[in-house]
Amino acid sequence: MKSIRRHELQHNVLDAELAKIVGFFKKHGTKLSWAVLILALIALGWVWWTRKAATQKMQVQNQYNRLTQLAASSETYDEELINGFKSLSEQDTVRWVAADSLLKLGRIYATLALLANEKTRRDEAIPQARKYYQRVIDGFGDFPPFVAAAYVGLGKLAEGQGDFETARGCYKTVLDMPGLAGYPILQQAREAAWQLGTFQTPVRLATTMPAWARAELKKRQEEESATPENDGKAKEDVKKGDEKPRS
Repeated sequence: MKSIRRHELQHNVLDAELAKIVGFFKKHGTKLSWAVLILALIALGWVWWTRKAATQKMQVQNQYNRLTQLAASSETYDEELINGFKSLSEQDTVRWVAADSLLKLGRIYATLALLANEKTRRDEAIPQARKYYQRVIDGFGDFPPFVAAAYVGLGKLAEGQGDFETARGCYKTVLDMPGLAGYPILQQAREAAWQLGTFQTPVRLATTMPAWARAELKKRQEEESATPENDGKAKEDVKKGDEKPRS
């Protein structure tokens, strides 16, 4: 009897608990359904955002790689190259790409200033180069190697204009920056500062000139060697060489 009574009590307790659960779902079922739906939407949104961010990152890096290869192999600079790096410098999906794109723009305009035949074009290119270097310094302090490269670029521009004090200050800033151990830019700044202190004159550091810049320089040299004055002088020299001395 006792076992039967105990079994009945357990059964009644179970029925009561089940009744409570059923009553709870009847009362709050709609709210729970909405909660589950909201959680599912949040999960789907997170997956979508993650995939979109990964796709954007890949697109930025692919564009950067394409433009970098184009800059290294092209024999002439064009608006596509400059506009492409400008676009990359404005995005914030991959910040190091933005910083390096600004550096590349600075170097492009610095090279254009170096190759410019006219003072007007040179005076237009130098401020552009300085502007892009300064943007790296102002906006990418969390990337010390890029900031250091921008200071070296500004130092070279200053050297080219005979402003040795500014150039020396730029190189010293790099040498005093923390976190550059092991980066080539530190050695470049050290060599630039040493050469500036030794020669006190503009020194062009060894650098890899882009293909388009080398082609432009070669074209200019060929044009200068083919001027009418040079041709006339060459013919006159040949004529003098053909004349026989009088006996």
